[in-house]
Amino acid sequence: PVINKQHQVIGFVSEYDCLKAMLKSSYHCDEPALAKDVMSKEVVSVHAEDSIVDLAISMLDKKPEIYPVTNNGELIGLITRQDVLHTLQKNQALCHR
Repeated sequence: PVINKQHQVIGFVSEYDCLKAMLKSSYHCDEPALAKDVMSKEVVSVHAEDSIVDLAISMLDKKPEIYPVTNNGELIGLITRQDVLHTLQKNQALCHR
Protein backbone atom coordinates (compact mmCIF):
# COMPACT_ATOMS: atom_id res chain seq x y z
CA PRO A 1 0.00 0.00 0.00
CA VAL A 2 0.98 3.61 -0.56
CA ILE A 3 -0.05 5.92 2.27
CA ASN A 4 -0.07 9.67 2.80
CA LYS A 5 1.16 11.55 5.88
CA GLN A 6 -2.11 10.80 7.68
CA HIS A 7 -1.55 7.05 7.13
CA GLN A 8 -4.50 6.86 4.73
CA VAL A 9 -4.20 4.46 1.82
CA ILE A 10 -3.94 6.47 -1.41
CA GLY A 11 -2.72 3.73 -3.73
CA PHE A 12 -1.37 0.22 -4.06
CA VAL A 13 1.68 -1.10 -5.90
CA SER A 14 1.45 -4.74 -6.95
CA GLU A 15 4.07 -7.11 -8.33
CA TYR A 16 2.36 -6.68 -11.69
CA ASP A 17 2.72 -2.89 -11.48
CA CYS A 18 6.43 -3.26 -10.65
CA LEU A 19 7.07 -5.79 -13.40
CA LYS A 20 5.36 -3.59 -15.97
CA ALA A 21 7.29 -0.48 -14.88
CA MET A 22 10.65 -2.27 -14.68
CA LEU A 23 10.20 -3.89 -18.07
CA LYS A 24 9.48 -0.52 -19.64
CA SER A 25 12.32 1.30 -17.84
CA SER A 26 14.88 -1.43 -18.55
CA TYR A 27 13.95 -1.53 -22.23
CA HIS A 28 14.24 2.24 -22.61
CA CYS A 29 17.03 2.65 -19.99
CA ASP A 30 14.79 5.10 -18.09
CA GLU A 31 15.18 6.17 -14.51
CA PRO A 32 13.46 3.85 -12.04
CA ALA A 33 9.75 4.59 -11.64
CA LEU A 34 8.33 6.18 -8.51
CA ALA A 35 5.51 4.56 -6.54
CA LYS A 36 3.17 7.44 -7.44
CA ASP A 37 3.75 6.74 -11.13
CA VAL A 38 2.92 3.03 -11.05
CA MET A 39 0.44 2.65 -8.20
CA SER A 40 -3.18 1.79 -8.74
CA LYS A 41 -5.24 4.64 -7.36
CA GLU A 42 -8.43 2.60 -7.04
CA VAL A 43 -7.58 0.61 -3.95
CA VAL A 44 -9.74 -2.23 -2.69
CA SER A 45 -9.38 -2.26 1.07
CA VAL A 46 -11.18 -3.93 3.94
CA HIS A 47 -12.14 -2.65 7.36
CA ALA A 48 -10.76 -4.32 10.46
CA GLU A 49 -14.28 -5.40 11.48
CA ASP A 50 -15.23 -6.94 8.10
CA SER A 51 -16.25 -10.60 8.03
CA ILE A 52 -13.62 -13.12 6.92
CA VAL A 53 -16.35 -15.06 5.12
CA ASP A 54 -17.45 -11.97 3.18
CA LEU A 55 -13.83 -11.23 2.29
CA ALA A 56 -13.31 -14.83 1.13
CA ILE A 57 -16.38 -14.58 -1.09
CA SER A 58 -15.12 -11.36 -2.67
CA MET A 59 -11.71 -12.97 -3.25
CA LEU A 60 -13.40 -15.56 -5.47
CA ASP A 61 -13.86 -12.81 -8.06
CA LYS A 62 -10.08 -12.85 -8.74
CA LYS A 63 -9.63 -9.52 -7.03
CA PRO A 64 -6.28 -8.64 -5.46
CA GLU A 65 -4.50 -11.26 -3.40
CA ILE A 66 -3.50 -8.69 -0.78
CA TYR A 67 -5.83 -6.16 0.82
CA PRO A 68 -4.94 -3.19 3.00
CA VAL A 69 -6.82 -3.32 6.29
CA THR A 70 -8.01 0.05 7.56
CA ASN A 71 -9.57 1.46 10.69
CA ASN A 72 -11.04 4.97 10.58
CA GLY A 73 -9.37 5.40 7.19
CA GLU A 74 -5.87 4.60 8.48
CA LEU A 75 -3.78 1.62 7.39
CA ILE A 76 -3.41 -0.86 10.24
CA GLY A 77 -2.27 -3.96 8.35
CA LEU A 78 -2.55 -6.25 5.37
CA ILE A 79 -4.52 -9.44 4.83
CA THR A 80 -3.77 -11.99 2.12
CA ARG A 81 -5.68 -14.85 0.55
CA GLN A 82 -3.38 -17.16 2.48
CA ASP A 83 -4.40 -15.48 5.77
CA VAL A 84 -8.09 -15.89 4.90
CA LEU A 85 -7.61 -19.51 3.83
CA HIS A 86 -5.74 -20.31 7.04
CA THR A 87 -8.48 -18.75 9.18
CA LEU A 88 -11.23 -20.62 7.32
CA GLN A 89 -9.28 -23.87 7.69
CA LYS A 90 -8.94 -23.32 11.45
CA ASN A 91 -12.69 -22.66 11.72
CA GLN A 92 -13.47 -25.77 9.68
CA ALA A 93 -11.25 -27.88 11.93
CA LEU A 94 -13.31 -26.75 14.93
CA CYS A 95 -16.47 -27.99 13.21
CA HIS A 96 -15.12 -31.53 12.94
CA ARG A 97 -13.99 -32.11 16.50
